[in-house]
Amino acid sequence: MLKKRIFAIILVILGVASLVVSFYIKGEVRKGRGEIKSAQEKVDMGKKLFSINPYTKEVGKGLTSGIERKIKEGKVKADTYEAISNWLLAGGIIFIFIGGALIIIRKKSK
Repeated sequence: MLKKRIFAIILVILGVASLVVSFYIKGEVRKGRGEIKSAQEKVDMGKKLFSINPYTKEVGKGLTSGIERKIKEGKVKADTYEAISNWLLAGGIIFIFIGGALIIIRKKSK
């Protein structure tokens, strides 16, 4: 009996912890996406400046290609962490629901 209650409480604690971590990751992803957007705007501005004639256009491509690759990698990484965050959020809600249900069922059966 006590083991079931402890198990239910642990589930609720794990659920809350999952929610906290999920919201933290979402905040970091939001900051990262802001930095990515800022970098992309700077690259776009550089491309505009270098696209005046065909010679400078090639120079601009050479200068921005490495940065654009890093921006793409950053977007993929942000998407990955966002997916992890969503799974943690869903898992946390499920754990809280199951743990809470077990606690309520235990109280009603007494």
